[in-house]
Amino acid sequence: MGIPAAEALKLLAWAGNRCRGHLLSDLLVGCEFLGAALRGAHHIAGANLPLVGNEASRQGLARKLRQSWQRDEDLYRRVQGALLARENGLV
Repeated sequence: MGIPAAEALKLLAWAGNRCRGHLLSDLLVGCEFLGAALRGAHHIAGANLPLVGNEASRQGLARKLRQSWQRDEDLYRRVQGALLARENGLV
């Protein structure tokens, strides 16, 4: 299992495919909160990287953090885009 906020985004996407149209704006608000939570978690992790004493470990963790950031940001954008498309009647 991944980061709880990322898992919640997946559930939100699932709900967005099944809910009534008038609930999409509520799901979009949830999407924004979850996106902010993911960004905050990544910022905190990045701010703590200098505390890792071993240079090789620090570089490895920084690489993993960049990969995680990209994956989570892509998920957020996909879910947001799908909800917006459905809200605007494009799907």
